[in-house]
Amino acid sequence: WDGYRILLRSIDGDFRLTSRSGIDMTADFPELRSAADELGLIDVVLDGEVVAVDSSGHTNFTLLASRNNTAEAYSLKLYLFDILYLNGTSLLRKPWSERRQLLEALAPAFKESAYVEIPPLLPAPGSAAVSHSRDHGLEGVVAKRKTSTYQQGRRSSQWRKQKNWSDIEVVVGGYRLGRGNREGVIGSLLVGLPEETGLRYVGRVGTGFTEASLKSLAEELKPLEISRSPFLEKLDRPVASTATWVLPKIVGEVRFMDWTSTGHLRHPSWRGIRRDKLPGDL
Repeated sequence: WDGYRILLRSIDGDFRLTSRSGIDMTADFPELRSAADELGLIDVVLDGEVVAVDSSGHTNFTLLASRNNTAEAYSLKLYLFDILYLNGTSLLRKPWSERRQLLEALAPAFKESAYVEIPPLLPAPGSAAVSHSRDHGLEGVVAKRKTSTYQQGRRSSQWRKQKNWSDIEVVVGGYRLGRGNREGVIGSLLVGLPEETGLRYVGRVGTGFTEASLKSLAEELKPLEISRSPFLEKLDRPVASTATWVLPKIVGEVRFMDWTSTGHLRHPSWRGIRRDKLPGDL
């Protein structure tokens, strides 16, 4: 899918949504509180991804990231694909095949739900699954061994991901104003990746924005403006002389084609702010 990875926790009447890094996102998605009613007295911790589905039926991360500043029609969905805890029992050490059966047993609870869904398995070879994901505009495929356990907080060789494109999370360190029809507003963002000694510059992002996202970015970056560059490298004079620097606090997602020989993003496009991430998570 193409959204925010979410853990749904509903235990003893306490309902909570958290990101992988532990950020509480319950207030960000009030619609999903209905899941607690649908689960009733069942105590669970579920793993899934919340997405915005556009009018064409495709998941759209840009819509999700700017959902509070867009008039475009979309529907919110939480797709559930794993279960970690059920009625007092941890399932982390259970094989995936057993966890999947338990997850599917919850499907009737969400049968009438407008927001929560347990997507069906695709009984096909891996190559067919990849083709299916491309045809439906999905981010890619995650393949899990049927015997695999759920390993929190680290990558496992038992789970393999194949993406249809490259996405990366970056930190905004500055911006430049645009020209022409973008005169007076943000024309490009200057982004980097955190390292032990500071922020390493990886390039400029000047496409992928909507009017609403540009306005929102300007409002969020204004209070963060500083007088000196937060980047480790000394940027080229044409860029540095027209840049406005900001405290590196905002994490964003960028889609790109490849890396240049100088370590910069090739053909990057802005996808949106990652409100579920902090710079220290990268």
